[in-house]
Amino acid sequence: MRSKLIVGLTIVGMVLGSMACERGGTNPAEQDASAAESAPAEEKKSQRIITLGGAITEIAFALGAGDEVVGVDLTSSYPAEVEELTRVGMFRSIGAEGILSLTPTVVLGVEGVGPDNAVSQVRAAGIDLQVFEDPRDFEGARQRIEKVAEVLGRKDQAESVIATMRTDYERAREIAASSSVQPRVLFLYARGANTLLVGGKNTSADSMIELAGGVNAVDFDGFKPLSPEGLIAAQPDVLLMAEKGVESLGVEELWKLNGLEQTPAGRERRLITIDDAKLLGLGPRFGSALVEVATQLHAADGSKDSVGER
Repeated sequence: MRSKLIVGLTIVGMVLGSMACERGGTNPAEQDASAAESAPAEEKKSQRIITLGGAITEIAFALGAGDEVVGVDLTSSYPAEVEELTRVGMFRSIGAEGILSLTPTVVLGVEGVGPDNAVSQVRAAGIDLQVFEDPRDFEGARQRIEKVAEVLGRKDQAESVIATMRTDYERAREIAASSSVQPRVLFLYARGANTLLVGGKNTSADSMIELAGGVNAVDFDGFKPLSPEGLIAAQPDVLLMAEKGVESLGVEELWKLNGLEQTPAGRERRLITIDDAKLLGLGPRFGSALVEVATQLHAADGSKDSVGER
């Protein structure tokens, strides 16, 4: 009798289970699997980022990672939010102690980060410190943004940043191509009257001049001190300077530099100034800076009114 009761209950259970399935029900195992699938994915852990170099700082913020940046170097000046962040020294002379005190999860730097012993100390502490090569053109700038985005897990954001930069770049190239002249441009780096350097070939300034449709007025590599003889020999049509450089000299003192009055740029007081980081960093604002330079350089096909008198 007892065995018949057990068999009967078993049959009833099977029938009820079958009815539940027909009505869209699930067994407990299926319910557990369904719950696991519908459970929200674990949120990505926030990073603690230190950026060494103005261009890398700009890239991190442009990618939307600004809220995760906990420290920057002294060359980082854009965007304005960086003024509230802890400074860890100049990227070429970092201190391992200052960096480690901020407990970063990743440190990103421009080419030239050092000294080597400080870099080794940070890496020995288990911190991911990555250095990105300085670009010389649009493709290099694009690749650096993509590499930083890969490290930060922000590839989707990189696409938008690069698209904007590309649009500006192509606009600048169109402006340059539509001009009938190629003005001779001298890039002057200044930090007061005692620090005057001319930007030659294989520099970010040279890339900006060429891409904007100008010709570098000097043909040596790198940076060399300015001399009156060299300035006269270069015969620039236009001076290109970073804003802080002009401020460090003063506009009137600039035009008094020995030899400058014996050049077309000096006689006509033709000067283009751009924000320092924007002009030289080749970061996310690279395309925008190029548009500014090309527009001023080629307005009126290089006539006296083609660049603003400062």
